[in-house]
Amino acid sequence: MLAEPVPDAPEQEQFGAVKLEEEDLPVEEDPVRAEARPRPEVAHQLFRCFQYQEDMGPRASLGRLRELCNHWLRPALHTKKQILELLVLEQFLSVLPPHVLSRLQGQPLRDGEEVVQLLEGVPRDSSHVGPLDLGAECLTRRILKLKNLRR
Repeated sequence: MLAEPVPDAPEQEQFGAVKLEEEDLPVEEDPVRAEARPRPEVAHQLFRCFQYQEDMGPRASLGRLRELCNHWLRPALHTKKQILELLVLEQFLSVLPPHVLSRLQGQPLRDGEEVVQLLEGVPRDSSHVGPLDLGAECLTRRILKLKNLRR
């Protein structure tokens, strides 16, 4: 998880914080409700595993996804750069082969650069060589799936 932003940190000043609109500003919250809010790691897993439920309906489902995403990414606390780094880190971890990913278990991972440093010292296993980029294929499959849904 990303570290909390440090007030007056040079990096923060360099990249700027996420601009908040008035309606996005934190509102005083009932302490009981604040305590019931999931930790960012838990909210992340709930966000990724969320499944549409008919009884909730589309509006409530979308609202719940937004709520979980906000608990995970915490835009009121993190800069745009930190949020993007978190999204890139998640995607990077999702594309790593299982044998590489297993080497990271138990490590506190804060950003992609940290993951790269941990993996650079590990010898490469040429028996696990695969296609270099399946991104275009993945995107094509998703686009076709969306087109089929619209029909």
